[in-house]
Amino acid sequence: MLVESRVKRLIPVLAAVFVASLPVPALFCGVDAQERMEAWPSGGVTPQRISMGVGKSRIIDLPQDAAEIFVANPKVANAVVRSPRKLYVIGMAAGKTSIFALDQHDRKIADLDLDIGPYIPAYSIEIDIRKLQQMLRAVMPAAAITAREANGSIILTGRFGRRGATRR
Repeated sequence: MLVESRVKRLIPVLAAVFVASLPVPALFCGVDAQERMEAWPSGGVTPQRISMGVGKSRIIDLPQDAAEIFVANPKVANAVVRSPRKLYVIGMAAGKTSIFALDQHDRKIADLDLDIGPYIPAYSIEIDIRKLQQMLRAVMPAAAITAREANGSIILTGRFGRRGATRR
């Protein structure tokens, strides 16, 4: 009886898993799988995480010519196209947004995941994250520490190479 009850509860779950595992084009009528797959962007691009403050900008070099740029929330960030391979990204307001660059075949060539921190003049300190990481590697070469900026703060993640390194 207990086994039968569990089996009855498991059947809807298995049915949902089966439907979810079907290829997406099989769910559409009148369109063959090859046409559907070619129409969608490839999505094989690794998202690049960028943190910066309001009023700050970054130059983004694209791997190939972009035909279209999409900004998810233009109130948070703006993208200015300077050339087919160069993009200026400007933080407009605190928040999160995404920017995608597509090539002439609508394939994704860039995926930017932006975190725009608030502008706080009294506590605003310009820190070059790359320079900070270089200094950390010079002082603690055995440590695997990554520095990143988020909402006006610096976050250090990773681990030290040996127990005594934490005392430095």
